[in-house]
Order: sequence, then C-alpha cells, then structure tokens
Amino acid sequence: MIDELMELKTSDDYTIRRASITLLSLFCVRTKADLSQFVAQLLRNFILLLNDPDPIVLKLSSDAIGAIVKVHLVCICQLIINHQPFLDYNVIFYDL
Repeated sequence: MIDELMELKTSDDYTIRRASITLLSLFCVRTKADLSQFVAQLLRNFILLLNDPDPIVLKLSSDAIGAIVKVHLVCICQLIINHQPFLDYNVIFYDL
C-alpha cells in the first residue's frame, strides 16, 4: 500500500497527489504498525514533497515527517550511526 501511494504522489493531478498524501500522512500519524522498514523511504519522499505548490500537501507532509520522527527516532539514529544514508542530498537540493 505504501509503495502504491508513493507512486501517486508525483501525479500531475493535484487531487490525486493530495489524496495519496492525505492517506499516507494519516497512516503515519495514527498507525500503531512498525514502519521501521519504510522510515527512510517515507522521510525521503515527504521531504521532497515540501517543495509542492499545494499548501495542503505541504501541511500533510510536514505532519507526516513530525509523526515519523517522533515515533521512529531510534530507527533514524540507527540509520545515521550505521552510515546508511536515507537521504540523497543531490536529489533534495539539485532536483528542486
């Protein structure tokens, strides 16, 4: 489900993009599931969405990032400590 919704985030149709991000954001904010295997992918995608022109997508992305960091801080620290980059800085800064 997460992979399919992430594919829709790049849709040119803002209603589809907004719907996919709404579902992903709500899932991240409210889930009790262990998302540790998806933390890097979710953070990467939500950070890239902070460049979206739709203010609702920006708000939802920000909320999701906060929820992921709050719940999965240990997993994020392990990625950093183990030198497993979860963000491709070239993508973030040069593709904007």
